[in-house]
Amino acid sequence: MSRPLFSCLVILAALSALFSVQPLPAGENAFPLFFSPSPSNLGALEQDMITPFQVEIGNRSENKVSVRIIPTCGCLGTEVLELSLDPGEKKVLELNYDTTGTRGQFENYFIIKIDAPYSAKALYTVTGSVKSGL
Repeated sequence: MSRPLFSCLVILAALSALFSVQPLPAGENAFPLFFSPSPSNLGALEQDMITPFQVEIGNRSENKVSVRIIPTCGCLGTEVLELSLDPGEKKVLELNYDTTGTRGQFENYFIIKIDAPYSAKALYTVTGSVKSGL
């Protein structure tokens, strides 16, 4: 499959998932996960490089939570797409941003889907800029 076609399919899938993301509930029904940092600002990046970064994810609920991580573009990557977190447990996610074909400011997202006592979705934002080559 060609890269442009694959990119289009990824974008269509991400848009479909994005439109079904619901606002986070407030109060005691709040989203049970926390992220640090939130959001991730990667700063100024060079073109045509893969930049690794880490995000801590933790479960602040009293229930075990199954988590699914869905990149919304081909520029975002992670080796861990699914994980479980026990109550109070924290893990560090190894993520990356590929600047190939990107210039200027960017804002991209990971969709975070959970299956706790209820199902919920949220967006994790990754921002920065890519320096244009000379």
